[in-house]
Amino acid sequence: MDAGTLDPAELLGITHLIIDEFQDLNPMDLRFVHGVAERGVQLFAAGDDDQSLYSFRYATPKGIEEFPDKRAGCGDHTLQHCFRCAPAVLDAAQTLIRSYGAEGRIEKNLVTLWATAEPPVRGGLGCWQFASGAAEAAAIAVSCRRLVDAGVNPRDIMILLASTRTQAFEIQAALQDHEVPYEPARESTVADTDAGRAGYAALSIVVEPENYLALRVLLGLRRGVGVRSRHPRPRAAA
Repeated sequence: MDAGTLDPAELLGITHLIIDEFQDLNPMDLRFVHGVAERGVQLFAAGDDDQSLYSFRYATPKGIEEFPDKRAGCGDHTLQHCFRCAPAVLDAAQTLIRSYGAEGRIEKNLVTLWATAEPPVRGGLGCWQFASGAAEAAAIAVSCRRLVDAGVNPRDIMILLASTRTQAFEIQAALQDHEVPYEPARESTVADTDAGRAGYAALSIVVEPENYLALRVLLGLRRGVGVRSRHPRPRAAA
């Protein structure tokens, strides 16, 4: 696209492009999006720079923070009403974010609608500290058991893990000990195996022979193929 040999807007026949979670785009993603816009495609971007979670793929919240400057004349609309968090949770989150906000962060003044509910819901926030992972897992299980006994549907309870690999086993074992129904943190499926990926890719290619993503998956499953592969340099003939 940079070289002018490919026009994605014309190739795909698109006139409008909607991008959600714009804060999770990396610099290459942003080059593509703005390159498409320069070819006349109308953009609609939504996101929150405080929720940029994909730094492992070089995502940058600068993309949404600088969007109005990159696309002069665009509409700029801010959502201020929060449906997700009760006041106790939202207040703590906003205090933490403002204390450690990055330079260029978009300032927000969120208002939770739980405060004006009938009756108002204040919510609760607890900060726990444990001497071991086992103690933490047991406390989580006891807390969940109390919620279930109070009438909360187990499917309405979410446990957020910092590391599935190091925390899931102990927490799931503790939930079993306290007879709390749960869904495993990560169920293995055939699609998560090399054989499953190869099968799905092959079927996709049968349906659409020019499915380049499926072709890349097949190539990536082979040894010696990919950006990290080292190929011997050809030797000059004597």
